[in-house]
Amino acid sequence: MPKKLITLILVIFLMLFPVLPALAADDTGQGVSTIQEIMEYINKNYITPINIDDLTRGAIKGIIDSLNDPYTEYLSPEMLEQFSSSLENQYTGIGVELEIRPPYPVITNVIADSPAQKAGLKKDDLVITVNGVGTVNQSLWDVIDKIRGLEGTTVNLGIRRSGENDFNVTIERNSINGPTCQWKVLAGNTGYISVLTFGSRTAEEFSAALRQLKEQKVNGLVLDLRSNPGGYLQAAVELADNFLPDKSLVVTTFYRDGHKDKYYTSGESEKWELPVVILVNEYTASASEVLAGALKDYEKAVLAGVRTYGKGVVQDVIPLRDGGYLKITAAKYHTPDGYSIDKKGLMPDRLVSTPELQLVAALKILNPSGKQEVTLNLKEKSMSVNKEKTGVYLAPLTDEGRDYLPLRLILEAFGYSVEYQTSNESLLVKGRSNILVLPLKNGGNTLINNIQVDLDGAILTREGRTYLNIELLKAFNIKIFKTGTEIVLEEDKIL
Repeated sequence: MPKKLITLILVIFLMLFPVLPALAADDTGQGVSTIQEIMEYINKNYITPINIDDLTRGAIKGIIDSLNDPYTEYLSPEMLEQFSSSLENQYTGIGVELEIRPPYPVITNVIADSPAQKAGLKKDDLVITVNGVGTVNQSLWDVIDKIRGLEGTTVNLGIRRSGENDFNVTIERNSINGPTCQWKVLAGNTGYISVLTFGSRTAEEFSAALRQLKEQKVNGLVLDLRSNPGGYLQAAVELADNFLPDKSLVVTTFYRDGHKDKYYTSGESEKWELPVVILVNEYTASASEVLAGALKDYEKAVLAGVRTYGKGVVQDVIPLRDGGYLKITAAKYHTPDGYSIDKKGLMPDRLVSTPELQLVAALKILNPSGKQEVTLNLKEKSMSVNKEKTGVYLAPLTDEGRDYLPLRLILEAFGYSVEYQTSNESLLVKGRSNILVLPLKNGGNTLINNIQVDLDGAILTREGRTYLNIELLKAFNIKIFKTGTEIVLEEDKIL
């Protein structure tokens, strides 16, 4: 059977099926001949014997590296299988989901019936070592690579759990077949769906989650696409069908020869009519950006978080005669309004830089009339919003008789965005009816709704962090209550 051209976008790549034209012999023949000639001379005459397979892989790498394209690469059959399994959330490991909350990775979910659950691991456990090696400030993928491994082998994790002494646990790795969507009902009867990847089962799982939430009569939806690296384009289009009118344009792909493909909703899904907030971060990529971009363009959702990854190009995966695969960038895509995501990403409607407060912000957007209460527990060194601990904390400061609170944490907890302005070296704080400009250098003016306010020591900077004079909270109609161990902040009036 002849090999067929396949196009798979695995993990952070969209799935398309265009047929690529054969390369003209006169375009490549001379180059191929020269490469072959050089390899033959090296193989016969180099001072030490050469492994021809290593030489071939080096030549392939050199050709691909010359493109300066991080998405074009050579894949071995094993690498392609790993990518495919990751897309379906199938892998060999222990069954936990991790996020980095500096300086350690934290377990954000434990899959039911997984080795991790059977070993007693819990949500919010910190992974402080893997096989005896510390994880402080390591990248998320480095930690994941060390935890995963061959089925039947073991990994030893050092765990830090609130209220307990650090302990170690040895877990045997096994095959994990986790869901690509997870759902629950949050406080205030708000629906929540986290989409981990866009695999072949995602549209079905997502529709089932929506049905469950509708049955529970939730009043809104938080769609969590944070750290979702993408997947099949068709899955993103099918998810968009739950929110957009029939025959709505979702995404357009553009090829070098001028050909373009347009993808529309089918109208086969029951529409979701309640408010939607989409959570995004710097690892929201590819198919995730397609879905978020479409719902943003049609004003069907508010985006909250930070700017997305910016992966707006498409790869074809082509089988090679040696059994490997060439994954090559072949197209770019635009949102319905014609916006190119590549290298720019999507800017959220509500900027929330603190990961632990992004869900808090989403709930505030969905329930703007609900009053917020923020508590700093000085003894426990914890911060709570509406009695729920956030997992993030910075201690207040006192300087020259003035009290200061961590600016970004407090204001983002109350639903404000905090953005640095390079033009005048200031912080721009925006809420529903208040705009505050705080200068970061001496001589600048503090402005509240464009009115200058004379407040000495409005902000304080320590070790790269900015603190807000507690007196300024009065401008936000926030009441302050102090005890020996707590500072409680309450909205006096919704702004």
